[in-house]
Amino acid sequence: MSENIVFTQQSVFLCGHKAIKLFAQHYNQSYNINSSQHWSILCERKEDIVNIRNQIFIELESITQKKVAFLSGISIYTLDTLAQKICASLAHIEQEKYRQQIPQTLFNPYLDITAQEKLVEIILNLFGYNASDSPSLARQLLTLLDTQLPPHTNIVELILATQENRNKYIAEVSLRQILATIQHAKIELSQYARFQTLVHEYLNQFFLEHILDPQFTKSLFLPDEIFSSNVLWIGAPEYELYEKNNLKPGNFQSSIVYDFKDKIKKFHTKGNGFFYDSKTVLKSLEAHFPVDVYLSSNDHNFFNSTSNLILEPNSENFVLLADFDPHSFQATCIEGSGAYALTKKDLENWKNYSNNEQPEGHFEVVKNKIDEKYDDFLNVIYCVQMHDSMQKIAQIYSLNLVDINHLFMSSILREKVFIGQEHPLANAPKILSFFNGEKLPHKIICIGRPHAAVSQSFHVKILNQVFFNLRQCGVDIEIPATETMYRLFWKNLILESKQVDFWLQDKNELEKFPNYFQISNIFNLNKPIYPHFDFCFKTQQQNLIPNWQELFLWKNSHISITQFEEYVFCSHKFYLKYLLKIKKKEQIQTVDFMEIGTKMHKIAEQLITRLVCLFGNQGYVHEMPKILNSVIEILKNEDLFLSFEKEVWLQAFNEKLENTVMLAFQESIELIWGTGGELSFIHMQQREILKRTFLKFLLTELANLKNNSKLKVGLYREFPIQFHFFGLKFSGRIDRIDLTAEGLEIIDYKTSNIAKVQKDLTLLSADAKQNMKLKLSVQGAMYSYGLEKAHFVASEEVGIKLNIIHFIFLKI
Repeated sequence: MSENIVFTQQSVFLCGHKAIKLFAQHYNQSYNINSSQHWSILCERKEDIVNIRNQIFIELESITQKKVAFLSGISIYTLDTLAQKICASLAHIEQEKYRQQIPQTLFNPYLDITAQEKLVEIILNLFGYNASDSPSLARQLLTLLDTQLPPHTNIVELILATQENRNKYIAEVSLRQILATIQHAKIELSQYARFQTLVHEYLNQFFLEHILDPQFTKSLFLPDEIFSSNVLWIGAPEYELYEKNNLKPGNFQSSIVYDFKDKIKKFHTKGNGFFYDSKTVLKSLEAHFPVDVYLSSNDHNFFNSTSNLILEPNSENFVLLADFDPHSFQATCIEGSGAYALTKKDLENWKNYSNNEQPEGHFEVVKNKIDEKYDDFLNVIYCVQMHDSMQKIAQIYSLNLVDINHLFMSSILREKVFIGQEHPLANAPKILSFFNGEKLPHKIICIGRPHAAVSQSFHVKILNQVFFNLRQCGVDIEIPATETMYRLFWKNLILESKQVDFWLQDKNELEKFPNYFQISNIFNLNKPIYPHFDFCFKTQQQNLIPNWQELFLWKNSHISITQFEEYVFCSHKFYLKYLLKIKKKEQIQTVDFMEIGTKMHKIAEQLITRLVCLFGNQGYVHEMPKILNSVIEILKNEDLFLSFEKEVWLQAFNEKLENTVMLAFQESIELIWGTGGELSFIHMQQREILKRTFLKFLLTELANLKNNSKLKVGLYREFPIQFHFFGLKFSGRIDRIDLTAEGLEIIDYKTSNIAKVQKDLTLLSADAKQNMKLKLSVQGAMYSYGLEKAHFVASEEVGIKLNIIHFIFLKI
């Protein structure tokens, strides 16, 4: 006879779980003596497997005082993998009398819970329900389909009655799509062996009838290694609401899980070994808890700060993910990690790709990722077998089925692929998980805010109300995810540690911070870079009259970054121009280079904006080189280039460019020529200068795309910045910010006269003093500081290479 022991834990930290300690001690004492003995760990949730395994390693190393390289003789299962193994065992039963009594569904292919949810989601989408909340909705519908409802009740009536009671209604077409999905999902799911059907149709019927049969053997139920195994059962944490009414988030409803465990326990008693049943119950707490918050609002800074945090050696802190997805970074960091949103162009390249062609740039990574997602899509879509039935149901509900190819294309465009190294946080434990470790941490650091990761969709909320109504009727059913679960989890977690900190990527997240937390302090993750260039004030202000800053502030509300650059390079000129207001005598009939610069900025901004909107930030990188080459070839025609006729330019461009691209260049040509009313010699001079500048801009842009590892072009355009510095208010506008594999790149269009020998730029005064070939970029330094003050980019103090200043000079 086996020994069954129930342990009730009150902590999500596994270092305090007695069942795990006893399992490790028993294993260490017995395995070397009897190596044929089986050891099994059963986890109710698949996300706990890694942490449970790690904790077993920690416990064994604590016992043996030496490094444990591997676990021998221990099998680890989820409920799904164990159920699948049981179904496989049933398929090999030879006794005909038993074989005929076992539900034939269990001999069909096994569908795990993840595939079931995806199957329901695909059916929703095929009926035209393409909303972003379809995964949450599919999980709810699957739960309802597998719940024993009260007599004379069905799901349709429940949804309709709930709408009526709440006086809030799902849109008619959406309701028809949901009801059609319910009807068809029943048909599809009946074709597969599932955990739910194993429990309902086999364990609660056939098993109960034959458990006392002397001829009933282990081959009719459990695999050998479970029947004769020492078992450690790890339950999902339960969240105590009130007496005899707990929430237990997991892959399955609690009632089904309890039935499954009960049957395994009963059968396990016919064998040998022990059965450690470890359940964790977290108490309901009403107190409010203070926390510290760290803000970033800066993808690059946040990326590196969190990387350093989790990789910090000998740290007594514990890092976990709140609602934060480590792959949500839209930027690519210095190591090449990050999220890349797929575009239509990527899909076109993927469809046209052949084995005889080598993908360019990072498309090889993109292609492989799309291949993987396509295989996953096919694995699920193949499960939808009853096509004729679906057509009939669609007709009943007046729905049109979505084309499968279109469904894949639309779904893939909502996906991201991840290029480069994985962020270290990707492997950090997530909320609602168990946590492994040697001891309780000194501090818990949570990445992201502690709100419930529950869809805010109106449809999902209606179904949540259906669940609530069923619970009031005494139906043992759980909502797949609720705010209550998360609130109880956080309250219990805070009691485990001396301090809890939340690191937020955006200060706007503070507005959604739950009211059951009290924020004690708010800190900034960013570090200033201004110490690198504050020499500007120390070395220059002595050349000016005393209190020049106060005087300037009295005469002006703020100072522009361009004005400040003039001050750094010639403080006397700055004093005469901006404080004494002494101006040069204007000459008559001269070209206005300021007007030319303004026009060229407008031309560059509208052209980039048009083309980025057309191709997307990433698509621009791939499409523009060939377009720029075509346009440059057009302008190399000297007769065309020197032509005074705008129509000649328009015709030449129109012959080489597609209509959508032509619209962008047509706007540029219109701006170069102006309104057409100015026919003066000065105007014609300016137009010819603009034409040459435009060509130089295109040549420089082409070289810029070829010589840099661009990932996104025009990520921000005409980006305004404002900040206070040494008592003055600075303001400026950045022409363009691109994203490269090394970080952010600031591009400034320069149309003023530039020295013949152009120096390389640096942000640091020390570099400029040591190397006479370098030119100090005051403007670049101030832009960097301004962006950082807006929590946009990181400084060198936190490990990001500030390769962000790259000025495009357009010499005229």
